Amino acid sequence: RGPLQTIYMSPDERGSYRAVLKPAGLPVVNDDVGGHGTVEGLLEGENYRAGHRLDQPVSGILLLAKGKRRASRLMQALAPASKQKEGGGGVLKAYIARVQGEMG
Repeated sequence: RGPLQTIYMSPDERGSYRAVLKPAGLPVVNDDVGGHGTVEGLLEGENYRAGHRLDQPVSGILLLAKGKRRASRLMQALAPASKQKEGGGGVLKAYIARVQGEMG
């Protein structure tokens, strides 16, 4: 489906959770009306919502959940420990950059 490659789909019959490879240059959501050139726009009709954001110039794995409730729970689960409700674990995010050329 377009530039998105699914690398994981939850095994339940609804496919409640999905992980896709988001290419650089593709926004996750669009602030304007429409948004067909976005991840959520490409998946329109499948009711997937992003569980977190990746900036437009960044490529990487994007976790999606089917429906607002699941997406809200996924966002909460992926929140840093400082934003977790009491007893929550939190996620430590790490970024890896690949560069080309000379520094100096």
